[in-house]
Amino acid sequence: MTAPGLFGGTVVGGGLLFVNEGSPGSAATYSTSDSRIADLTATGGHGVASGGGTGGAGGEAQGGGIYVDPGQVITVTSSTIAGHQAFGGVGGMGTLDGLDGAGLGGGVYLGGSGSTMTGSKIVGNKASSGNDDIFGSFS
Repeated sequence: MTAPGLFGGTVVGGGLLFVNEGSPGSAATYSTSDSRIADLTATGGHGVASGGGTGGAGGEAQGGGIYVDPGQVITVTSSTIAGHQAFGGVGGMGTLDGLDGAGLGGGVYLGGSGSTMTGSKIVGNKASSGNDDIFGSFS
């Protein structure tokens, strides 16, 4: 699965997406156990081309496998998260080409703190800008 952004748009969560849809400041806790989440891709949108100026920046891709919004918490138990990719979008062409977008957290992107992982593996993921397996940290 590829989740492309449009015209430099940012894409979050190629697979599982945990965001705050409640009241501002409220948090929810999600969990996954005895699972294998594999082979998903998040790709940022391409930057807009410019005929005479600077091309638009490519969009970011955050969390090829799992994206956890700031303020949200996930508990991962006895699971494998593998083979995911997060690739930033290509900058648009112009007199001066736009910058490529960042690809962060090929396996998991953690936007906040408090998430935990027990007896699990997050391996073999790829992100174009670094943090191949995990962006952020589990407690």
